[in-house]
Amino acid sequence: MPQLESDIGRERRVYHRYALPLNFVTNSGSGDNAKDRLFNISKGGACFVSDDHFNQNDFIMLNFSTHKDMPVDEIQFSVVGKIVWVNKRSDNDAPTYGARFEIYDDPFSKQQYSQLISTINKFVSFSSAYRDN
Repeated sequence: MPQLESDIGRERRVYHRYALPLNFVTNSGSGDNAKDRLFNISKGGACFVSDDHFNQNDFIMLNFSTHKDMPVDEIQFSVVGKIVWVNKRSDNDAPTYGARFEIYDDPFSKQQYSQLISTINKFVSFSSAYRDN
């Protein structure tokens, strides 16, 4: 779908973004994994930096995990993402990407997405409880 001039600069976020300390790796299907940096995540997608090269409309696997020092159980989950925007600030910097989660009508996709939502909710609950004390 072409971008309309009236869409430029317009906020299109539907879900709240969270800067969660999740371990994060992308896998473009080439077999090469790159350690990446997750800026934020929501129930609908993620923003991240990667040394891998992706194009708009590419489908990639987004792999997340927690670790034992986090306030949630140790888990690993993966979600398919579609690159919806690419921002390359300079030739020396790795690009920033925006990916929308693609949830398919199969038990595995639904289970992985459920893990994502559960993890976000646990972090948000923990953060709220911590602030209230």
